[in-house]
Amino acid sequence: MSAETVVLNDDIRIAAITHTLLGPPPARPPVPHVVHAHDPLLHNPVLRHIVARTVRALRTTRGVVHIAMRLTPRGPRVTEVAAHLPHDLIPLLVKKATGIDLPQVAAEIATGKTPTLAPTLHRAAAIHFAYADRGGRIVWLQVRQPTNDPLVERCVLTQRPGSQIQRLPLARVEDRLAHWVVLGPNKTSCLDSLDHAAQRIRIAFSDEAQQSHAA
Repeated sequence: MSAETVVLNDDIRIAAITHTLLGPPPARPPVPHVVHAHDPLLHNPVLRHIVARTVRALRTTRGVVHIAMRLTPRGPRVTEVAAHLPHDLIPLLVKKATGIDLPQVAAEIATGKTPTLAPTLHRAAAIHFAYADRGGRIVWLQVRQPTNDPLVERCVLTQRPGSQIQRLPLARVEDRLAHWVVLGPNKTSCLDSLDHAAQRIRIAFSDEAQQSHAA
């Protein structure tokens, strides 16, 4: 998980919590990310203390900070701190779930303004990155029967015929086939929509007669 944090001198606020499920080792690429406007961890005192202590230890005074953590039996443990906007379209999820526009917040802080951080939306948003179950050179890639799920906000293919890709568990970010963004009232509804959407992608490779599937 990660805490998308806005720092305004002594005012340290967690704008959103991003939950991430990692793929299989050794690469362990992120597969889905989920943001929920009413995530209970937003008000967790232990988490808030860890975030504040991390920001102060790095002497960060203003900006948007991405603080990645792993939940353990002994509580959250910080694994990475990035003094910039998070990747993987996480700012889009935050905006779709809460209405808080992190790029706009970062721009306002950079120009000396005080951003508004009050949520205007109260829902969940999630993204899923699809990987192939085998590697090779792509012959064709398509989404079978475009979904009519009203919760699916977008579906984007990120490969094209002729691309050479690797399968999980060795796949990298560059090997992603597609991604879906879904909206819903909570985390569970978003994950259900992602599962249904991911089953619709089909792919064929140059050295096989039959199609393969995404993971």
